[in-house]
Amino acid sequence: MLKSWFKKEGSTAASTSLTTRSPFGHQQKKITIADIYSMDSLEKPTFFKLKGTITKIGMDSFYYISCPSIIDGKKCMKKLIPQNTGMWFCPKCNAVVSDCDYRYLLKINIQDPTGELASTIAFKDAGSTILGNNAKDFYLLSSDPELIKEIVSKALWTDHIFTLSVKTKTFKGVPRLKCVIIKEEKLHFTTECNNILREI
Repeated sequence: MLKSWFKKEGSTAASTSLTTRSPFGHQQKKITIADIYSMDSLEKPTFFKLKGTITKIGMDSFYYISCPSIIDGKKCMKKLIPQNTGMWFCPKCNAVVSDCDYRYLLKINIQDPTGELASTIAFKDAGSTILGNNAKDFYLLSSDPELIKEIVSKALWTDHIFTLSVKTKTFKGVPRLKCVIIKEEKLHFTTECNNILREI
């Protein structure tokens, strides 16, 4: 029956791609950390999926204060400069604002199954899912170091599938790959085993 259908109409029927793509329209390729660091210069953000374990979360400066103003239907999100008046100045809007947003700026080390390590950055959405709190709530909790330590400890040594945005940035004349966590999904071993079996 299938053979008959293919001869009559299947061979000319429109096909549907099953390739997974990121919300940004770029194909997500699952790679290792070694693959990332062996790449040539990436002038535009390129999106990849990486299986990894969180080994360290830097808490020295885990957030920044951003501008909540709306520009062309989107939040400005530029880093604000505190003023002596208790307000903030936004260099992008060139204006003083009376309110602010708190956004994560988490420095996270990831180890993949090969043992390689990568330094990444997580902003608002990824940071909130990893730590289980939004940046403002986490900032308000920072007066209790023991509670902060407990929350961070729960996030360490957990396995995830990360969607990374990778782009070459130049720091002091030296090109380096900047890896930003766009999305993370906790690794469910049953689902992952099924995915591996499909690939065999």
